[in-house]
Amino acid sequence: METDKSREGVLAVILQHLEENMDDVPEALTAETKIVEDLALDSLDSFEMIAALEDHYDITIAFDTVQHVKTLGDVAEVVSGLARA
Repeated sequence: METDKSREGVLAVILQHLEENMDDVPEALTAETKIVEDLALDSLDSFEMIAALEDHYDITIAFDTVQHVKTLGDVAEVVSGLARA
């Protein structure tokens, strides 16, 4: 079965990763959920999420790109674009 590389498909993978790896997951995770403000992810948590996405989609996300993402939707958009390239 092919991996869903759409923004929505990537967002679903992100949400699943967070639910499996965070101790205290907010109830309503959406594309608008802010990584730092809403999830309180530190740099290590963010790195682990990005690394898991890179592995899952067999992509490489540039560090300068990661610095500009603010929401889960931003991450999904970047990953989707790279995965489809």
